[in-house]
Amino acid sequence: MKVLMVDVDGVLIHGRPVDGLPLFTYLERDLGLRVDLLQQEFFQTYWRDIIIGREALEPRLAGVLAKIAPHLSAETLIDLLVRKRFPPRPQSARGTRRSQAKRHHPLAGDQSGA
Repeated sequence: MKVLMVDVDGVLIHGRPVDGLPLFTYLERDLGLRVDLLQQEFFQTYWRDIIIGREALEPRLAGVLAKIAPHLSAETLIDLLVRKRFPPRPQSARGTRRSQAKRHHPLAGDQSGA
């Protein structure tokens, strides 16, 4: 099978936007989660089926974390990784109209904070 992989956000090639470090830097220090265990138990086992839509991310991750890091929820890990990949922009850098449109876009979810 031939595969073309595109690093759309640049995180895999250039690292995290905040500091340029690899995505999982300090994962064990910050969350008590060993990267080698996450790689072995989650990515090597389930990632292929997740990225093609055969499996859902959160339930599989939750099951693995219950086994290798029971103190950590899938939601917490996903939130942390998304924040590190896409740090919040300062309000002054956001376009007012665009922010308002995104807040009410049906595919963006409820971002109003309510």
